[in-house]
This record gives sequence, structure tokens and C-alpha cells, in this order.
Amino acid sequence: MQTKQDSWIRTFSGGQVFFFEPERSNIEFKDISHGLSLLCRFNGATKSFYSVAQHSVIVAENVYKETKNKSLAYTALMHDAAEAFISDVPSPFKKFFQDFSECEKRMEIWLAQRFGFGFPFGDLIKKHDLTALSTEMRDLMLVQDNSHLPKPYSKKIHPLGPEASETLFNLKAYELMPAEQLLAIDSNRKLTL
Repeated sequence: MQTKQDSWIRTFSGGQVFFFEPERSNIEFKDISHGLSLLCRFNGATKSFYSVAQHSVIVAENVYKETKNKSLAYTALMHDAAEAFISDVPSPFKKFFQDFSECEKRMEIWLAQRFGFGFPFGDLIKKHDLTALSTEMRDLMLVQDNSHLPKPYSKKIHPLGPEASETLFNLKAYELMPAEQLLAIDSNRKLTL
């Protein structure tokens, strides 16, 4: 019988992610960018494919635009990194599953330590995450149910395919990632464009 401690998946690079003990995992940065580029927002209920990777870049760009703080923008870029391994579970569903929320938080803490971004994410990133959500609903959904959300960004979203969104995510990571983290990743050639 499988236990929580034995629950793991294989990553794109061939590593392992242990859901309930992420510190046992061995992953590369490309596992995040590749996974998020293939993961569609809204469980695929958009007019066309739109990745979590592209969403993350939009949040990061707008956090940087407001703050001019690369570290905060890098954290914004990585705010959904855990979804590369545990998927993009809709918030209204996820809030009723305490084990999932605990697993997600533990994964986020470990990823923040592993890849050098801030956690918890804070109100500014949450604000831009919700503004991106409002913009996505305006531009990508058949029903624009965003009246309860912040005003959308003025710039319209043009969805990219998986390869383009992965490249965009990696380029944004190169731009924002702390130098010591970038050197560690580059020396192992784990951030591929």
C-alpha cells in the first residue's frame, strides 16, 4: 500500500517530486518553466490555450512596473511554481481540501528556498494576481465574470503557445533572478531557452 511518504511523480528532466516531503525532491528550473508552459489556466475553459507560465510573466511584469523591484518581481514570476507539480486546482474547489492546501504550502516553501524567491507572497503579488485574473476573464473567457475583481489591465492578453510561453518565462527569470541563483542554475545548465 502506498503511503504519503512514497507519493511522487517524475519530472520533465527525469527527477522526482515528493508531494508530502518536497525536500526529498530533485528538480531543475526547467521542470517549472516547462510544466507551467503546458498547464492551461482555468482548467482549459478559455477561448484558446493560455498557460500558467504566461500568466506568471504578466503578474511579474506588472509587479515590476509598479515597484521597480527585481526581487519582488521574481517572486511574482514564481508565485505559481508549485502548480508545475501539483497542477492548477481551482480555488473554489481547493479551499475545501485541507490536505491539499497543506501540501501546496509546503511545496511553495521548499521551492522558495530551492530557487531563491520570497514566501509568503504578500498583498502586492495577490493584488496583481487578481488583476491578471480579471484581465484574463475579460480577454480569454466567453463570459466576462470579473465585476467582483480589480479593474483589468489596459493591455489586452494575446495567448502564446506552450513553447513561446516557456521561452518567455525563462527569459523573464534570467532578467529577474538574483545573480547568485542564476549563477547556480547556469553552472548546471538547468535553465534552458
